[in-house]
Amino acid sequence: MQKTNFPYEVIITDDASTDKTAEIIKEFEIKFPNIIKPIYHKENQYSKGISNLYEYIIPRVKGKYIAFCEGDDFWCDKLKLQKQYDAMENNDKASICATNYFVFDQNWRRLFKYNRKNIIIPENGREAAKIVLLGKCGFHFCTTFVRSECLFNSLEELAKDKKNAPMGDIQLYFHMLKRGTSIYLQSHTAVYRKHGTSVSHYKDKNKYRVFIDRAGQTLINIANNNEMPELIPILMEKNSKSRKSFGIYDKIKKAISFPLARMRYNRLKDMPFEKKVEYLSTL
Repeated sequence: MQKTNFPYEVIITDDASTDKTAEIIKEFEIKFPNIIKPIYHKENQYSKGISNLYEYIIPRVKGKYIAFCEGDDFWCDKLKLQKQYDAMENNDKASICATNYFVFDQNWRRLFKYNRKNIIIPENGREAAKIVLLGKCGFHFCTTFVRSECLFNSLEELAKDKKNAPMGDIQLYFHMLKRGTSIYLQSHTAVYRKHGTSVSHYKDKNKYRVFIDRAGQTLINIANNNEMPELIPILMEKNSKSRKSFGIYDKIKKAISFPLARMRYNRLKDMPFEKKVEYLSTL
């Protein structure tokens, strides 16, 4: 449990799981009745295209701030909430706070320790929001802590930008930064679990290609919806490069699987994208 000098509640949904998750939640609900506030579903809502977060959890929020943690992710710092609460209380212009984090795979192997460095997010709301669409904000959902008022004021716009989107975190960051500044703490407070069946990390290359296409189009739609036409050519170019990367994906694996792997890798790692494509086309 988190150690704080303020009260908090945990609103958790069980989306009709079949792995005894509901039983575990009930045990904690009995043990911590003033903290655990469960929502149980008899039918899976995600499969119906319904967002548990926006349809069921956020309408029940009473607190001044909201922290997020979903799926297999978890918080590894007992002072996470306290650190972010203190930071936000000391900066009433801030709408969002995030931290560094660890990434583990489904077999509990640590893949890397994320340290965000040298990323400067402008204080101007519109310019800060652009950073999100360009993929440069460095936030991760499992570390995100937002001011409830800013989120509530964004719900109508969020609903529009989330429509038919394969993800919802980008939209959240975008609209939080439109309404305030950001805080980034260097503490590693959470663990992101990366596995091949998650929506953004399909092992199936075709499914992942579909996700990348839909995600790219989502960013373009957000730019359109929020009158940022200057970003559309940049986002279209990024989407095009993402598609091209699938054409060289297998060749990269092939390139690093032979005795000359190290030499090829050293050649590839510092090449501009266009040069990578040119080089790999010769293999």
